[in-house]
Amino acid sequence: MEAKYKKFLEFDWINSKEWHFYIENDVYPPPPLKKIEYFKRKFYKSKVDPDFDVNYQSPSDNNTSNSNNTNQSTNNSNYNSRNQNPYTNPPPGVNSNLFSILQKAEIFLWGLFSISFVIGFSPLKISALALLSRVIRRVGMPKFNIEFAQHLFLDEHFQILLYNLLFMIDRLNIFVMIPLFITCLMNVSEYFKLNGITIFSKQTDLIYNRRVEIANLRSNVEVGIGFLLVIGILLGLNSILLPIFYWQFLRFKYIVNEDTKITFGKLNNKINNFKNNQSTPSFLRYIIDKIQSFASYLGRTEPTPGQSAGGQNCTIF
Repeated sequence: MEAKYKKFLEFDWINSKEWHFYIENDVYPPPPLKKIEYFKRKFYKSKVDPDFDVNYQSPSDNNTSNSNNTNQSTNNSNYNSRNQNPYTNPPPGVNSNLFSILQKAEIFLWGLFSISFVIGFSPLKISALALLSRVIRRVGMPKFNIEFAQHLFLDEHFQILLYNLLFMIDRLNIFVMIPLFITCLMNVSEYFKLNGITIFSKQTDLIYNRRVEIANLRSNVEVGIGFLLVIGILLGLNSILLPIFYWQFLRFKYIVNEDTKITFGKLNNKINNFKNNQSTPSFLRYIIDKIQSFASYLGRTEPTPGQSAGGQNCTIF
């Protein structure tokens, strides 16, 4: 079993799309960081190695893990007793009637969002209400405690809601709507699939079955928008403050969202490979260095106690 455990530790969690989708969508409520190990083991046994023992502890880990075994087993049983489907299990503080109303309201609002440009309604406001309905159904009514805040920040739809609200401070550009349209398609197809609605069944199945790839595509678009906003300053399409705020938002997503980490990791590799290629002209290398420096500046953080006075730049590049 030690060999199987070693393979478990060496599993490529960062690039596993199935793992990212599982922890962000199938596990409800979003677990605190100290519980991630349990869900990794559960996922690994289910998707990678059926013979893997989820309770196995390496001899080198026993000294540090024995004191936590009782609490861990209690937490595991609590998670196992919950229905993980956000469509069928209302979170704390949301009764079944309110849960059903919010579900129907979300789908109605997404439908309204899809025709908002035609009827003249504000698409950002409509999508914000749809996302708020989704967040309440997944996380529950607001509570002023750390556990609720952690679940909230880890929730994918809350992150998209922040994206939505961010663009309300400036003029609306059509390209910023793409991630919201992708979210609309994913949520509506999920609703149709799980509720047995057969209209547009082929399209629904296609989107639902490829939701992991589509979620990663949405992350790629969000990062691309960050660069477009910088260019937008030069073209007068947006204010200088918007890209600064947006890159801080991307930095937040880089910390809590695995799709964003994957996107920046791939982008970083491609940019560095191109920059380090001997055939790349020196002026292009210079431009790339400046863009990377500017992106790092936009995503900078303040130093924390114990860090150097210079602080720590965002590690996305």
